[in-house]
Amino acid sequence: MRAVTIGSMSVLLALLTLGQPHAPGQGSGESDCLSSATEKPPVYCESIEVGNIALATKNFTATFVVRFESKFFSGLEHVRTSHGSEFRKAGHPVSSYPGEFTLGIVPPLDLNQLGKPLPAPLPLPAVRLPPEMQPRRVVVRWLDSRQRVLATKSTDLEQVEESWTELRQPRVWYRATIRGVNQALASGLEVLVTGDGETLLGTMHGRL
Repeated sequence: MRAVTIGSMSVLLALLTLGQPHAPGQGSGESDCLSSATEKPPVYCESIEVGNIALATKNFTATFVVRFESKFFSGLEHVRTSHGSEFRKAGHPVSSYPGEFTLGIVPPLDLNQLGKPLPAPLPLPAVRLPPEMQPRRVVVRWLDSRQRVLATKSTDLEQVEESWTELRQPRVWYRATIRGVNQALASGLEVLVTGDGETLLGTMHGRL
């Protein structure tokens, strides 16, 4: 039997993962990092975790992470000022969301005490949601300080299932492209996920 070297294993891993879709915040490069609470000011990565959402019916509950992903978010800073806070990028103030970004509803990863993924994290086993609670659509609402709705975007969700390999557990997640956004980065957020027949499965409140 021919010995398998570390180099050949690396090539095998690259071939197995080539072309695989990656969940926001769980891929390669910058998008698999998290903003760190220890950084002052916080510097965001390409993928931003905005909160957790529990999808539930009478007999089943599963928790997912809601993430926004766009190259626009990479290097974005949230700076505290004498009059509150503001967002900056490359030292210049920015106030609005990009016109388009990807919303991901993904399984959580194991994190260390600093809130960063453990070395070479593997996703949790695929969550097989029962048919009656398959996510079909997502609604994103931007809210003012009084929780009044400023704008709403609604679109279909696409299910993504990463194929099985011997080196990686399967993972099921959901994504949608949010377009035509013209809202302030400082706005509050409300994310609603619905299933068949517009049945509400879960709601999340958060902000960048």
